[in-house]
Amino acid sequence: TGKGDPEEWQTLEFWQQWSGIFSALPAADEHRNKRLLRFACQPLTRVSVPSGFASWGGAASAHFDRVPRFSKILSVGSKIMDNDIQSAKSAKLGRHAYQPVDVGRAFHNGCLYYPTRTMMREVHTDKNGQSTTVERIETVVIRSDGDVLTALEMPAKPGTPIDQRVWRLSDGTLVDEPPTPSRNASWSWQNIQDFLVAKKEGKGLSGSLTNLVTEVRDCLVRAVWLPNADDYTTLAFVVAASFVQPVFKAIPYLLVCGDKGTGKSELGIVLSQIGANGSIIGQTSAASAARMMHEGRGLTVFDDLESIGQKRGNDSGYTELIQFLKVSYNADTAKKIWTDSSNGFRVRELNGFGIKVINNTVGTDGILGSRMIRISTRKMPKSVAIERNGMRGPGASELKRLQDKLHVWAFENVAVVDAVYRDQIPASEREDQIAAPLRVLAEVSNNAQLKAELERSLARSRTVAANDQTEPSDIVREAATNLIKCGQYMLSATNVA
Repeated sequence: TGKGDPEEWQTLEFWQQWSGIFSALPAADEHRNKRLLRFACQPLTRVSVPSGFASWGGAASAHFDRVPRFSKILSVGSKIMDNDIQSAKSAKLGRHAYQPVDVGRAFHNGCLYYPTRTMMREVHTDKNGQSTTVERIETVVIRSDGDVLTALEMPAKPGTPIDQRVWRLSDGTLVDEPPTPSRNASWSWQNIQDFLVAKKEGKGLSGSLTNLVTEVRDCLVRAVWLPNADDYTTLAFVVAASFVQPVFKAIPYLLVCGDKGTGKSELGIVLSQIGANGSIIGQTSAASAARMMHEGRGLTVFDDLESIGQKRGNDSGYTELIQFLKVSYNADTAKKIWTDSSNGFRVRELNGFGIKVINNTVGTDGILGSRMIRISTRKMPKSVAIERNGMRGPGASELKRLQDKLHVWAFENVAVVDAVYRDQIPASEREDQIAAPLRVLAEVSNNAQLKAELERSLARSRTVAANDQTEPSDIVREAATNLIKCGQYMLSATNVA
């Protein structure tokens, strides 16, 4: 097995025609045995070369009376089983819990999964012997250990309704439906192929996280001016976190606040172009926004969130969207039953888990705001404008290359990220939970300067809640002090709130 894998191996029909599958590969060749196991999606029996012979070729060319009967060779083989396949095949008959994995958001058995759409081009020979080149769209799932998986519909009794059929990946993972790629899939197929080849050869493609974060930071600096330089580092870690967000139980939201014309939209566009499966949601209905969150499975930018609520007749939908946002920072609460009034009141289950960037001018309510890290923007001073004159922003090709490198880094280093995250279990305070992914990546980077910049940015983002005994003048003074520290030079009631 390897580069010359027959195409028919990737179809369920090929493997279902055999009652047993045997591997003649050596036991020490674990990688290729495991790869063959993925294709077969059922236990294999590994058989050894008959004693007295150095190879199967030698045994085949020997006189028949020197070689044991082939049936005896097969009968003493040892089973090779994958964890998911083993659990599926060894399960007792009867009723079982149905717990499918959402592979678009999954960190399962220590691996990340990435569904992607490909085009399969092959030669088809009909029953008359006429050959024709045919093409079809096929979705495959890339696993972070280097395997390429397909979805298989499990055998069912005749007459079983479609919505009661069971689907598994070719490694045995139970899924609720055939995997669907993100509508904003950001990992190029060419780069995926490079990753798979490097994985097979035991090589690494990605650079250090410090270099990648520095590259992202540089792109952001060239794209938008921010009054607080440390915020660039926070944004760069947020981008990196979007590529490994399935590892975390809670993820951060960003609230980008500032007056009109201060670069909020430009910042959102760059973040959507560089983040994992990045998307930007502008003036649309609340129902469409919820669907886009569900289908995006990555970093989502809301450009001018309040404009969704201002659409005529959308008050109830907007309220429902805000409630959905409030719970989607946590992987355990991000699922929601959504009634789509714009589509015949169809009921759907949506999963909104993922990093969000929200741009607006009027702020947000206290509950949603408690899930957020604040990034301030303001109009660029003339002195800064002169310094930045002639500075070129990052091009689309540059952002795409960096995006690919971040995907590869995530797949090559997810085990390290998971280990550091489990060692640094965040406290029960929500503020620490949402900052934990950024601090974990800062720890993985092992760069003291980046760590310090992140902590300064997070500290600046914190707000102090007022209680009933607090004097109004103290509240205003506290707010004004924080705003001035953030570089705000004009104070309004909205800013203070």
